[in-house]
Amino acid sequence: MLMRKRWDEGGKNRYRRVLLFAFLLSTVIPGPAVSGSPRRDEAFDPFDWNRGNLLTNGGFEEAGPDLIPKGWVASYQREGFRIAVSSEALCSGRYALKITSPEPNDVWLAQRVRVKPNTNYRFSGWILTRNVGPAGRIGANFSLIAPGFYHSPDITGNSIWLYTEINFRTHSRQKEVTVAVRLGRADTPAAGAAYFDQVSLVELDGPPPPDHPHRYLFLSPADFPQERSGPFFWVFLAVFVAGAAVLLTGYSRTRQRRQEK
Repeated sequence: MLMRKRWDEGGKNRYRRVLLFAFLLSTVIPGPAVSGSPRRDEAFDPFDWNRGNLLTNGGFEEAGPDLIPKGWVASYQREGFRIAVSSEALCSGRYALKITSPEPNDVWLAQRVRVKPNTNYRFSGWILTRNVGPAGRIGANFSLIAPGFYHSPDITGNSIWLYTEINFRTHSRQKEVTVAVRLGRADTPAAGAAYFDQVSLVELDGPPPPDHPHRYLFLSPADFPQERSGPFFWVFLAVFVAGAAVLLTGYSRTRQRRQEK
């Protein structure tokens, strides 16, 4: 009886140790992901192109009735072009932006963004072209709208989806920048069809390395002249002067009456 009792106690102890080991093992080995909760690699994906994007609707997934992407403003050199979201050739998502011009033209879709002075930024995305030319001209590109023409390496002819970017550092007084996806340039217009997708503008911790294959530009205040004061400023100034004149006139009359008394 004594031996059997000791055996039972020893078996129970071994059973407890097995359960404890199984419990500890279960805490180390991850189980299947719970539906509805993001996995670690999904929640912290370093390759998410839209992470930190300062642009609105950089994937061109939202558009108005005219098919112009929301948050963007179209401009052009001459009539006869078309800007619209399209599902013909996709880089990701449901739509890409398509700019088409049968004749050589300068057409772009722009967005103005608030930026910090003396700060590095990267304007990047993907471009696909169809019969963009003539050869030797600036074809499809990313550009900064300014008197000085800053642009990414142009893409002409027929291409697959190609990644391109332009890196720049804002000047000491800069608070805004206007970026654009573009077909052609004013002095070198281009024809054809260009598709754009996954467009982003992000702030960088510092300049790209010296061997970085893409362009890095230092922006100059001369290329971003201060805007002239709008009509609101002059209306405000006129109201201020008129109000000051009324107050001074009233004060002068009150003082004169007191002296007469």
